[in-house]
Amino acid sequence: MTDAKATDMLNRRLAIQKQRVLLDDKYRKQFATALSPRRLVRFYQIEHQLELMIELQAVSQIPMMKRW
Repeated sequence: MTDAKATDMLNRRLAIQKQRVLLDDKYRKQFATALSPRRLVRFYQIEHQLELMIELQAVSQIPMMKRW
């Protein structure tokens, strides 16, 4: 893997994370009108756990970069 490709991959990952935060912020305001604060926190806790499980499943199928 070249340095340019590694930098591109890292930049894409960070961009996706930023988009996710913006999306959460956008919909959090709408969810807050429909859910109590406690239920909203619980919703995001469950969502976070599901995201972690999905990411773990995806990452487990990607080979690790070799050390140099």
